[in-house]
Amino acid sequence: MNGAAQHSSEELLSSARRLADADLMAFAWLDDALVARWRYGRLADWIPLGEPICAATPAFIGLETDLLSLQDEPAGVVALPKIGFGGAPGPQAKISVEAFWLPEAERYLLVISRLGAPVEVEFELAKQVRARRIAEDNYRRAQQEMTERRRLLDIIAEDAPAALAVVDERKRLLFATRRWAELTQPGLDAPTGQGLDAAISGFGPEARAAVDAALNGAPAVAPPVAPEWSRAQQARLRFAPWRKPGGAIGGAIVAADIVTPEAETIARLEAEIAALRSRNAVLDDFAAIVAHDLSAPLRAAERCLQRDAASTAEALGHVRRVGDMLDALADWCRYGAGAAGREPVDLPHLVARIAADTPGADRFRFEVRAEEAIDAPTAPIEIALRNLIGNAVKHHDRGEGEIAVSAESDGEAWIITVADDGPGVAADEEAALFAMFQRPLASRGKPGLGAGLALARRSVEAAGGALTLKRRDGARGAAFVVRLPRPATARQPSTQTGGTS
Repeated sequence: MNGAAQHSSEELLSSARRLADADLMAFAWLDDALVARWRYGRLADWIPLGEPICAATPAFIGLETDLLSLQDEPAGVVALPKIGFGGAPGPQAKISVEAFWLPEAERYLLVISRLGAPVEVEFELAKQVRARRIAEDNYRRAQQEMTERRRLLDIIAEDAPAALAVVDERKRLLFATRRWAELTQPGLDAPTGQGLDAAISGFGPEARAAVDAALNGAPAVAPPVAPEWSRAQQARLRFAPWRKPGGAIGGAIVAADIVTPEAETIARLEAEIAALRSRNAVLDDFAAIVAHDLSAPLRAAERCLQRDAASTAEALGHVRRVGDMLDALADWCRYGAGAAGREPVDLPHLVARIAADTPGADRFRFEVRAEEAIDAPTAPIEIALRNLIGNAVKHHDRGEGEIAVSAESDGEAWIITVADDGPGVAADEEAALFAMFQRPLASRGKPGLGAGLALARRSVEAAGGALTLKRRDGARGAAFVVRLPRPATARQPSTQTGGTS
């Protein structure tokens, strides 16, 4: 302690001594068990030394809990209602007593002060009584709320159809439903308070490992087992962590359910229903896909038949192509994307055929490059290429142009890119590209329903792939990328190149 601080401390002690000698203040120390150990000043003579103050002093009776709570709230203070003191000379004095907890000294300090005028005394007493009543009302409301919550928990524990339990981080059961007790320990009441290991002892080491995983923050499921008490049915335990308000893991929530052949059948049926819903979503678009994507070869056949009889053979070729596409699409919708048309796709040949079916494509130069034959569902590839090439031709803003189609593999997927040198796609119109029956401003007023790219993307996604727009910063045109999963048994790389103009 430096000189200035020591001087200030000495002045403070001197002032306290003068106040005590004048019977204006007094002081007392209590240890952490509320036993009076020291006092100073006549106003503290009524405090017995060496005895628990809450037992020996009427003014402190009933305040033991309040005083002990100060150890958890060092900034708090307990103020006693104003009391009379008969030991002082003259008329009866009124004093106030305030208790403080000093954590650094691990003891209580009692500060006793003589009160002034009776009006002030009565006013302070009224404030203390009012504060006490408010505290009692708050306590009573809190008790009522706790009672109601306990009643609701009792209802859940008794009547809930689920077998649920809650444990703390030490695996002690904090809450359990009656159904839980029936499944884990038949004949016993909900075993709140006992260790979880004892309750799940019949479920094997996997259950204990699962609860350890939940206490480390990872939900876990133990495999179904037949507990010792039941040979006719199996039970499965599911574990999930729960967290305290600060974020730390407080324990685990455990759910138990009976596993029966009927339950397994229901689970399997639910999975099959989900798969059927997914396939039905594809079938819902089947008619639109057929109407949109088969219109090009049908129009080409119509043109051939209108020219002369010599074009009949060419028209028949287009009609046969329509039949092939119908077969591929039907297989794809009936059996799933993985079962339809996995013959290697000759990309140059496919692009040339699509160009022949597309009105106006003869004004474009096509560049086609493929690292190897594409072993992927045929229908989604053809649907996507027909729409992408058709859009590139239809929306081009010049008399002629170039379209580049390439295919490569990154080992896990096929990546097919269709790029053109047309006007491109404005950034604020990208959202309308793949929306059903919505068209960017640049394409409005031209033939079409605005469904092509939406159906192309849907067909690719149904095959497990993706269709996206690739930005071409600083360059004309647009580039679209089709990504399709590559089968595990990939063919050896081979290079194919070709083109048509």
